[in-house]
Amino acid sequence: MHRLTTAFLYAFIADGLLSMADLLGRRGAPGQMPNFFAAVVSFAVLILGLVLFFGMILTPRLSKRLLLPPLGFLGFCLLWGLLYGQRGMLPISAAEALLGLGLVAGFWNAQGGGIQDFTSSRPRFTLRNFFGTGLLNGFLGVALVGLLILGTAQKLRGKLEDSTGRYVTIQPGGILLEERRFQHDGKEIRLISMIHVAKNGFYDEIARALPAGSKAVVLLEGISDRNGYLRGKLDYSNAAHLLGFTSQQQSTFTEKAVKGLAASREAEEKNVPAPAVPPLEYRSADVDTAEFHSTTVQWIQAFGNVIQSANFQEALAKYSQSRQTFAQGTESVCTDLLDKRNEHLLGEIRKALDAHTMVVVPWGARHMPALQKEIESWGFVETERVRREAVRFENKTLVGFLACMERMPGSAAP
Repeated sequence: MHRLTTAFLYAFIADGLLSMADLLGRRGAPGQMPNFFAAVVSFAVLILGLVLFFGMILTPRLSKRLLLPPLGFLGFCLLWGLLYGQRGMLPISAAEALLGLGLVAGFWNAQGGGIQDFTSSRPRFTLRNFFGTGLLNGFLGVALVGLLILGTAQKLRGKLEDSTGRYVTIQPGGILLEERRFQHDGKEIRLISMIHVAKNGFYDEIARALPAGSKAVVLLEGISDRNGYLRGKLDYSNAAHLLGFTSQQQSTFTEKAVKGLAASREAEEKNVPAPAVPPLEYRSADVDTAEFHSTTVQWIQAFGNVIQSANFQEALAKYSQSRQTFAQGTESVCTDLLDKRNEHLLGEIRKALDAHTMVVVPWGARHMPALQKEIESWGFVETERVRREAVRFENKTLVGFLACMERMPGSAAP
């Protein structure tokens, strides 16, 4: 135990020093060897720390005064790295090395020339230490695991919100989706972030918020499949039913859009004269599957197969069968489903602006950051934001969990 403790403290100091050298090296021209040694030593410190953490329960010979400070520091480093990555790690690495040196100096035995083994006279095992330290370490372990779970959830939440430009935000009460309005030279563009499955009131609210007319057009999302590559359309109704929500395909918004699209096409085909007050026009503004890479079509087919499952068990089984399809062609899938569709949509927005004073774009939230960046480059300026609740969290445990996330360091302001 004495040698294990000594090895841990020396490795703890080395980990701090090597991490400092590694971080400083990355600012210039980092080499491979410092990175490799830093990773190996960090892993060794973690393994030794876990052994000693549980070892304190089994024997009172391990000094808690000596070991709890560095073990607590390791837990802090794990949480910090999860929340902030490498940001601020240089002073933390310096503090790690100084803490280790301070502990070694404080427990150094001048006569023996090593770390003082002042617990060797204690018994190897006592029930008092077993239960007392077990409760202490159990509490610390559960607290750390809880913080790590919160940190992981916070990071995933941040990634989701960042990837959508915060058109989607997750709050303790539920999931909010945002509409942003932009104006330039007497024209207006409304970017309305959408979701395939939500509470019914979300779609009702959007349907009511659509302009009545006045030279306005709604550019609809929805990949066409004229060549029949997909063997049917993507249907979210089963997934919506399992979650207790409404599918966008079965919502009042989609019903209104389908009727409006049919009316717009009929007026165009019959070439009827425009009325004095034109109704709200609907247009399909998406691409066709013929423009996609073959791996993208396979990915959509596999995804559609999963979401049409009758239950979660069937969905997991189908996902497992299609794992290779989901793993391959990630780059082409992202390019087709995001970049290619955005490029096509932006062309439709430009054409619509020639004949309309208002363009409404109710598309998936993931498309919005790129669309906003482009239309702002055209001179459009944001004038208004409207938030709508897409999902309400009724579970009190989940609401409490998200409320804790709100209080964590690094949580973004709503």
